[in-house]
Amino acid sequence: MLVPFFSMQTFAWEEEFSVEFEKDGIYYYQTEENEVYAWAYEPASEEEGTEELVIPETVKYNRETYVVTGIDDEAFFESHYSKVILPETIEYMGDDAFWGSAMLEEIVIPDTCEFEYFGANAFTGTPAEGRFFEKDVNVIGKNVLYSYMSQEKEFTIPDYITILASGCFMYSGIEKVTFNENITEIPDVAFCCCMNLKEITIPDGIIYLGDSAFKDCINLEKVTLGKDVQYIALSCFANTKIETIHLGAAVEDVQGAFHSCNNLKNVTVDENNKCYYTDENALYRLYEFESFDENGKEIIEKYPSLEYYFGGNTAEGYKVKNDIEEIGMYAFYNCKTLKSIDLSDVTYIGTKAFANSAIENVKLDSCDYISEAAFTNCKNLKEIDLSNVASVGVSAFENCTNLKTVVLGDYLSFVDGLAFANTAIEKIEIYGEDTFVGEDAFKSCKELKEVTFGDGVWYIGSNVLRYCDKVESVYISKTVQLLEDDTFADCEHINFKLIKGSYAYKHIKALGYDFEIVGRLTFFESIAEFFRSVYDFLFGWIFNIMLY
Repeated sequence: MLVPFFSMQTFAWEEEFSVEFEKDGIYYYQTEENEVYAWAYEPASEEEGTEELVIPETVKYNRETYVVTGIDDEAFFESHYSKVILPETIEYMGDDAFWGSAMLEEIVIPDTCEFEYFGANAFTGTPAEGRFFEKDVNVIGKNVLYSYMSQEKEFTIPDYITILASGCFMYSGIEKVTFNENITEIPDVAFCCCMNLKEITIPDGIIYLGDSAFKDCINLEKVTLGKDVQYIALSCFANTKIETIHLGAAVEDVQGAFHSCNNLKNVTVDENNKCYYTDENALYRLYEFESFDENGKEIIEKYPSLEYYFGGNTAEGYKVKNDIEEIGMYAFYNCKTLKSIDLSDVTYIGTKAFANSAIENVKLDSCDYISEAAFTNCKNLKEIDLSNVASVGVSAFENCTNLKTVVLGDYLSFVDGLAFANTAIEKIEIYGEDTFVGEDAFKSCKELKEVTFGDGVWYIGSNVLRYCDKVESVYISKTVQLLEDDTFADCEHINFKLIKGSYAYKHIKALGYDFEIVGRLTFFESIAEFFRSVYDFLFGWIFNIMLY
């Protein structure tokens, strides 16, 4: 059972708004002069299930009386209470507050509660949540629209509603929603999978559109954004049919918001917007950062990033403009027509930038960093030259099932976990500068036969060659200083090529694997290796004593 607190003892310290204490098994911390949030709990017994949790309106500590106004994020995460009664003083309900409380059958929230914040997934995974969906329209407290399950196709949000809960319209048959002027945010997954929704108007006054708010509204064709929208979160309009979108002057962030919008052909931006601009092919964001000249004078430098590509509906080839150094996350995600791209001047490729695309040829002359899953599931990619790349992120090329040839350069310093997993690579050579090779980096590379962990590689992670049944030989350089116990698990069929006296030599020999000696440490290298081993033994021993 997860018990989310650091100590079972009562503790406190006196600073402005920093009192923490326990009362009747509930832990509180001060947020305002006479207000506290409940943030954790101490179970009354190891076998809960019938216990009722009552959050009081006020608690006393050190002769002070505090009003309980909030339930903090994950405060009762996976608790075993069967019933929860909240006071009418609650104004804040944190994210995941009661998430996963599998025995929670009933939640009592007074109709007089007026929330200032109502977090995502507050009751997800509890039996009690199902009861909220039994009503056509369910309102929690005075002002939170928790769910809409009505068969009515049109709905006007009443003026007394100021907060929409996460997922409040999700999977509903709603066709038209009219917002009141008190709504300022549309939360995560609010309208996700509303199949009948064809048009939505976001009125002035709404500032934030949440993660996946309209994702998978597969018939949504027209979106009108109000002038106050500032932030459009990841996947907000993903997998919709929108063909055009206009971003107002206030918009500051839309990264990843429109991925998988295969019909989106036209993006326009208000001329007064200071963050974004566009051309006939792509949406760009202008980033600013501070630096200083040799005299200490502050300089504001600007550089553009390609945030979303919408010109690929017919084009098979594309060259990114010379002044673009960064490709934003999801920028070319799921682009099915683009076959070839020139990224000659790009130095950074963001998360899932080309994932699930039909890309076949990529030109990288200056790229230094490839982020997480940047090219994952690019089934048509057969070869890639990463000679200038220093860092390859987790799952960067995972499931590129036809990727046969990969060229890595001497600048390489980081190959993260699963980076090339489930590809068709036949041979790989890794050199670099203090290079790290992560867990499962080449997992399920069924055609891989020859591997070189060359000079500059210092760490090789767990199961790096898991399910690589055709690997015949592995060379490990003398620069490798750390191998996990399971780095080469199930690799008994491999013939290792080792430098006698090196760390890898001792490790592989101790495992009893087959190997051949292809070199020896020099006298001075042997002395250095001896002292390194002594150092590791002594400090490892001391560390273990301190730890246990």
